[in-house]
Parts: sequence; C-alpha cells; structure tokens
Amino acid sequence: MTAADHGRYRAHDAHVHITPGAVDSAADENAYLRLRDAHGVGITAIVTPSTMGWDNETSFAVAAGDPDRFRVIARADVRSLGSAQRVTDLLARGASGIRLTLLGESDIAWLTDGSLDEPLRVLDAAGAVAEMHAAPEQLPDVARFAARWERIAVVVDHLGRPDPVAGPASAGFARFLALAEHPNVTAKTPNSAFFSRSGAPFTDLIPFYETALDAFGPRRLLWASDWPLCVQDAPFDAAFEPLTTVLGGRSSRDADLIWRENFTRVFTGTVSHD
Repeated sequence: MTAADHGRYRAHDAHVHITPGAVDSAADENAYLRLRDAHGVGITAIVTPSTMGWDNETSFAVAAGDPDRFRVIARADVRSLGSAQRVTDLLARGASGIRLTLLGESDIAWLTDGSLDEPLRVLDAAGAVAEMHAAPEQLPDVARFAARWERIAVVVDHLGRPDPVAGPASAGFARFLALAEHPNVTAKTPNSAFFSRSGAPFTDLIPFYETALDAFGPRRLLWASDWPLCVQDAPFDAAFEPLTTVLGGRSSRDADLIWRENFTRVFTGTVSHD
C-alpha cells in the first residue's frame, strides 16, 4: 500500500474481532467489510478474542482474503511447553504479533519472571508486537515487561481502561500514564461506547484522550474501534469519537499519525523511540 493509498483513507483500525458465525451476524466478516468501506477505514488489525481460546483460524482466513488491508494479532498459550515454536509458526503465517490477555488473572508474575523468555525472544527477533489487555492495577507489571523487553513494541488496549467516574487524575489512570516513560509502549484508544457514561459523542472521555496525548505524544497512540462491541450501543461512525473532537484542536500532522501512520509503523515491526 503506497503513501497515496494511506492518504485516501480516513483511518486504519487497530482493533476488531471477527468470529465465525452466520453470514451478516453482528460479528461477521461481511458486516465489517461493509462498514469498513462505507466509513473510509483502510487497514485493520484483526485481534483474536479470548472467547476463541487459542484458535486463530478465523482471523487468518479473513486476512488471507484481503492481505493488503488486514493484519492479525493472534493468541498463543505462551505459558506452556513449545510456546516458542507456536509463536514462530503464527508469525510465519503472517501474524503481526501476539495478544496477552491479563485481565481477570489474579497472578501475573509470569509476565516478568523470565518464564516467557523463549517465546518473547521470538517476538523480539521478528520485530513483532506484544499486545496487552490489562486492568489498571496490572499496568505496573506491563511497565516492567516493557523495560525488560525494550525492543518489543508493546501495545496497550483501551488506554488502560479509563474510568470516567474516577476521572483522569485517578490512581488507575496514573498507572497507565506512567507507561509513557517507556518509549516502546503504544496505546490504543478505548471502545468509547463501552467506557463512556455520557453516550455519543463521549465527551466524558475527552480528558483521558487529551491527557494521554500529552503524555505519550502523537506518535504513540492508535485509533481502535473495537468492532463489533462498539456498535452495541452506538452506530459505527460514533467510534471515531471523541478522538475526532480532540484532534480538532491539534495539528493535521498529529491527526495523520494517530489515524493512519502509527498503525503502519507499529504493525510492520518498527518501534518508535521519538
């Protein structure tokens, strides 16, 4: 995809889930493709959801149908024997990285105690992504991971799961902001419809976006829709908010980075240290 191709798209989407099911169901590939094209979305990262266990076949099958406009973030059981080979095989099939689902885990010492060294060396050597879905209280462990593996692009889901009731000055969001100290950490915007308490255009999330943008800078944020969950309570076009509002007060260069260019850099194996 050329620079001109990137420019004609409104955005690249860093987070969707596509699951097997009846054609035109809420999470079906065809439904997403229509939305993608209708709303000017270019390249999409298909993230295998935890509900599918370690089965990445749907993600790879959809990506194979349009390889220029899909990337895959796969799931792998990195804590079991043979995990390095499994990660190697997934990357060989075209995965851009691996998602580690920490949310709901009571003990994540395994993230930084050295037990994942073999599969992580594979990610490191390949320039692949380690994506983290974590609760706010788990983010200090993510920070230790990022410090230990400073050449791996660490992508944090949902801006660390902001809480509009607690506000951007809360301890939980402070843990997320502390990740900005690690230049290999990039963050995805959250599913606004899920985390907002005010409804579209989700103005109660604006302080979180602005604070994150100030902390991480425009080179380390990615727009993510979290389709199909984003359309449960709002139309797909609402998923562009409140980022559209926030970027309305920023430079066009910042907007180009967050909507499109950061996606290309992160998912093609180049970690930004700007």
